[in-house]
Amino acid sequence: QAAALTSLLLSAALGFAEVYVGAHVLPLNLWVFCGYMVFLVQLCFWQRIRSCFVAPWMVFLDKMCIHQTNMPLKQQGIDGLGTFVKHSEKLLVLWSRRYFTRLWCVYEIGCFLSRERAPVEILPVKTSMLLVLVGVLWHMLMFSYCLILNSLLSVDAAERQSPLRFILISAAVSGVAIILLPIVNYLGMSLLDDMEQLPAQVETFRIEQSECFCCSNNHKHPQTGKTIMCDRELVYHSLAIMYSYLDQAGELEKFNRLVRETFAPKVFWRFGLLGTHLPLRYVARIVMASNLPFLSDLFWRISQGPETQIRDIEYVVWCTRLILHWLQPLLAMFFSVELSARMWKMTKNLKLRRIFLSILLSPIQGLGAGCIFASMELAVRWSADTSWAPLVPFLLGLLLNFLLHLF
Repeated sequence: QAAALTSLLLSAALGFAEVYVGAHVLPLNLWVFCGYMVFLVQLCFWQRIRSCFVAPWMVFLDKMCIHQTNMPLKQQGIDGLGTFVKHSEKLLVLWSRRYFTRLWCVYEIGCFLSRERAPVEILPVKTSMLLVLVGVLWHMLMFSYCLILNSLLSVDAAERQSPLRFILISAAVSGVAIILLPIVNYLGMSLLDDMEQLPAQVETFRIEQSECFCCSNNHKHPQTGKTIMCDRELVYHSLAIMYSYLDQAGELEKFNRLVRETFAPKVFWRFGLLGTHLPLRYVARIVMASNLPFLSDLFWRISQGPETQIRDIEYVVWCTRLILHWLQPLLAMFFSVELSARMWKMTKNLKLRRIFLSILLSPIQGLGAGCIFASMELAVRWSADTSWAPLVPFLLGLLLNFLLHLF
C-alpha cells in the first residue's frame, strides 16, 4: 500500500511540476524506470523508512522471534507464545498444506480465537511468489510499451497511425508476455492444487490429529536420545485454561468445532464461492503500480491541450479520451488475472503435464488481455479527437472484468 501510494504521489507531483514549468522534467521512459525503482525500494524498505519518523509496526513471526538453537531461550519463547498472540491485533495465517497438521500452528490459532474480537486472514504462502511474478510481468510489459511509445515520437503522424507499426508494437509487447506467462501459470496451477485441500482440512479439523516433534520422535531427542517434554500435554493444558468455560470431557471437540466455524466461512467465501485465489487488494496495488508513472504524462498532455482549436464540450470529450486511454491498461491487467484464475480451474482435470498446460494457456491469456488493450489503442488511433469511440472498448472491458469477477 505504501509503495503504490508513493508512486501515485510522486507521479502526480512530477505531472504538476511539468505543467508548472511548461516542459518535460524527465523523459517519459526515464521517469517510468525511476518510478518502478521507487516502488521497489518502498516495497522492500518501507518499514525501515517509516521507523525514522514514527514507531514501527511490530510483527511476531514465530520462527524468527523464537530462538531455534538455544534451548533455554527457545523455551522462554514458547512459554510466551500465547501472550504474544493474544496481544496481537490480527492473525495472518501464512497457509501451506501442513499448517493445520502442526500442533504449534493450531495452538497459535487457539490463543488468538480465545479473544472476544479475533480478525483472521488466510494467505497461502505461494500467493506472495505469484503476486511478485504478476507484478514483474506487468511492469516489464508497461516498460516495453513505454519504450515503444518513446520511439514513435521520432516518426511523423501518418506513420504513427500505420497498421503495420501497430502490429509490430503488439508483437514486441507479446514477446515479453510469452516469456513470463508460462511461469505464472505453472505457479498458479500449483497454488490451485494446494487450495483445493484447504476446505477439506477445515471441515475435518481435529487438534488430536496434529503432529508435533516430541510425539513424532517418541519423546526422545533424535540426536542425544534424552527424554523431551511432551508439547501436546502443554498445549492441551494451556487450551483448557484459555477455554475454561468448556467442560473437561468435551473441551477438545468444542475447540475443534470453534476452529471449523471460524475458518470455514473465510475459506469457502474466498477460495470456494469466488473461485479466485489472489486477494484483490494485493493484486490492485501490485499491478496498478506498473501504470502509475504514466500519470505524469497524462497531466502534461491534458495541460498542452489538443493540436487544433475545439469547443468546450469537445474539449471534455478529448480529455475523457486521454483518461480512458490511461485507464485501459488497468482493465487489461485485471482481466488477465481473473482470466488466468478461471483457466487454471478449468484445466485442473485435464490429464496433461502441468508444464505443457502452462505453455498452452499462455497465448490464450495473452490474446485475451491483448484484445482489451488493443481495442482502446485502435479506437484512439483511428477515430477523431472529439469522438466518444474509446468509451466503447472501455465499457466492454469494464463489463468483462465485472462478469469474470462475479462468476
